[in-house]
Amino acid sequence: MLIFIIGMPGSGKTTIGRILAKRLKYEFLDLDKLIVKDNKKSIIELFELGEDVFRLSEHEALKSVSENINCVVSTGGGIIEKNENLEILKKGTVILILRSLKNIQSTLNTEKRPLIKNNPDKLNELYIKRKNKYFKAADYIITNNSNLYRSVDKIVKIIKK
Repeated sequence: MLIFIIGMPGSGKTTIGRILAKRLKYEFLDLDKLIVKDNKKSIIELFELGEDVFRLSEHEALKSVSENINCVVSTGGGIIEKNENLEILKKGTVILILRSLKNIQSTLNTEKRPLIKNNPDKLNELYIKRKNKYFKAADYIITNNSNLYRSVDKIVKIIKK
């Protein structure tokens, strides 16, 4: 089984994905880390070349992991921006992690987030822009506002059905 974790920046995708993979004894892949490795540039450096440059790299990384099995993939918050990515996501089970924007803002380090750096209000704008695509792409929706392990337990229950 291939599981994609999607959601807003700071929603807990990577942490939940890592715990979930360990629990299921699956491989864990962080798409942002693959992008950095493949391009030998940081996410910030790729964004400095243009968001379209980053999105193309993100698309290529997603394609490269889409044939994996027994794998949990943590995606970037904007993975749903390209319609072609929505098609690739459907090759697996898509779990949307929802977390309140208030909780995200209280813990998110915006310095490493090119789209919201120096503009915390941008987070709300991004959510409004992406919300419908997140829900359209998701097979299952998990709320992560309290305990990461409880969120992982919910996902495991869904997967084992």
